[in-house]
Amino acid sequence: MTTHIVRVITHDMTGNSDTGVPPEAWNKLAVALGRRFGGELTIREHSDTNPSALTPQYTVDMALPGDARHKVVDVMQIADPLIDEVVSTYLHADKTLAR
Repeated sequence: MTTHIVRVITHDMTGNSDTGVPPEAWNKLAVALGRRFGGELTIREHSDTNPSALTPQYTVDMALPGDARHKVVDVMQIADPLIDEVVSTYLHADKTLAR
C-alpha cells in the first residue's frame, strides 16, 4: 500500500500561467521526502489553452510507502513551506494563497 498526499496549485492561485517552474525547483522537497519519510515526489504540470480558476496548473503528489496516514501532519509541516517557496519564487503568487 502507498499513501499519497496531493497538493493542487491552480491557475487562480498563481495568477500567472505563463511562468513555468523548472524541474530542479522541486529538488528540496524531493530530497526531504526521501530522507525523512522514504517517499517519492511526482510533479504533474498541466497545460490548458483556456484555464479556468479551478484548472490545475501543477499537481504535487507525495507518495509514502505503506499506510502512512499517521505521518500526514509531519509531511505537510515540511512540505508546505517548500511548496510555498516554489510557488512564490517561480509563479509569483502570494504563498498564503497557495495553501
